[in-house]
Amino acid sequence: MGAVLSTESEAEADNEILQWKAPEYMTKTFPYYLSGYDYDGAPVWIIELGHWDVRSIVEGGDSLLKEFDRYVDQGLAIIKASGQNNSTDGYVLIIDGDGYGLRQASNIRTVYKMIDVIRKFANDAVDGGLKYAFAINVNYVAENMWGVLKPTAASLTRNFEVFGTNSKVWVPKLLKQIPKDQLPEIYGGSKDHLPIKIYG
Repeated sequence: MGAVLSTESEAEADNEILQWKAPEYMTKTFPYYLSGYDYDGAPVWIIELGHWDVRSIVEGGDSLLKEFDRYVDQGLAIIKASGQNNSTDGYVLIIDGDGYGLRQASNIRTVYKMIDVIRKFANDAVDGGLKYAFAINVNYVAENMWGVLKPTAASLTRNFEVFGTNSKVWVPKLLKQIPKDQLPEIYGGSKDHLPIKIYG
């Protein structure tokens, strides 16, 4: 009975977070989008995390930080729901580190908040929601962040493939799993590709 109540309360919480309207500032500053579907029909989501100005949130005070956490939780709920509504029962994630630089990396609270965001998705891999993921454009600055994260998230080694900035290495890996017409050109996809839906 307790397990049923727990499942029901989780469903209610997911529904509540899905109904929440994120502030315009959040959607403009921290976009993510449904790019398309992999060869098995799993939804492919792209988060350009390197361009997220997380430091502005960390330095904005507790109320802004709570709002950001809620925004990330909503994003995860939306992405998870998309994976539950397809025959493959899972979703694909591409985390792009391009643009992640010293302004973010030089603030330790910002680094740990970025790690917290990635860890939420890594933890979902344990529950079976995440099918597989790619972290690309992980530059020398971002490598330190991944180094801190990896020992505390064992699921990363199983579900995440991490690549540097050489697209000649990771583009073939993406295209092996995802059709070209389901990805933007910058990821080796089609020139005329348009995301299915943009959040933010």
